Amino acid sequence: MRNSHLRFLIVDDFGTARRIIGKLLREIGFTEADEAVDGQAALDMLLNARYDCVIADVDMPRLNGFGLAEAMRRHPALLAIPVLLVTRDPSKEEVVRASQVRANGYVAHPLTRALLEDRVRSILGLPAWTAPHRPGFTAFAPAARR
Repeated sequence: MRNSHLRFLIVDDFGTARRIIGKLLREIGFTEADEAVDGQAALDMLLNARYDCVIADVDMPRLNGFGLAEAMRRHPALLAIPVLLVTRDPSKEEVVRASQVRANGYVAHPLTRALLEDRVRSILGLPAWTAPHRPGFTAFAPAARR
């Protein structure tokens, strides 16, 4: 399923992380993604363009992911945009903080395609991905012969 009509904003001060997330999104079928180097740059971009989802690192200079989510929830034009927070060092405190700033999801590195797809589809309310049906193909091994 192609989701090229959905536009993402990837926010991370680490360029390699932004590129990895962008590549995973393209593999899933989300082809429209822009990048920001920190929460302040992201906030500026969000106020000047339409985005359907923000994926933001929690640990960035100027404005971190928590601050970005909090600022988005205070701004009427940005209030409804889903935010997925990403961390390298998950902790109970960060999970609580993500909930307090009303992030839609929270995930830890390393990100896999399956994990990112599950979280993104969940927060966007999209159906779960299902493998296309191919004649003669079964997702399970054949039953053992008795």
